[in-house]
Amino acid sequence: MPCRSVRPAPGSHIADFIATELDAVLTEWSVCTSTVNVVTDSGANVKKAMTQLHVERWWPCFAHTLQLCVNGSINHKDVSDLPKILAKACTIVGHFRRSPLATTQLERAQ
Repeated sequence: MPCRSVRPAPGSHIADFIATELDAVLTEWSVCTSTVNVVTDSGANVKKAMTQLHVERWWPCFAHTLQLCVNGSINHKDVSDLPKILAKACTIVGHFRRSPLATTQLERAQ
């Protein structure tokens, strides 16, 4: 059965802090690190925290890794004008998200 916990995390999220907080949650839920399966982003701080906790089954999140690949490809200088086009599209979407009047006018035009 999965356990979930939400805690405030003020300050710098260095590996020591992450490991300490996760250890506190595991202790609170009486969960042994050898029985835990962990999926996280691939941040160096998180990877180090997992080694400090001696978590045996840790995997980087596939969705996070895929998103890094997509962003890297889109933002690469060899992709010509794609970053400029995406920036313009984001500006247009932002305009309609911030303006109910503009959104109403757009809906009528559609």
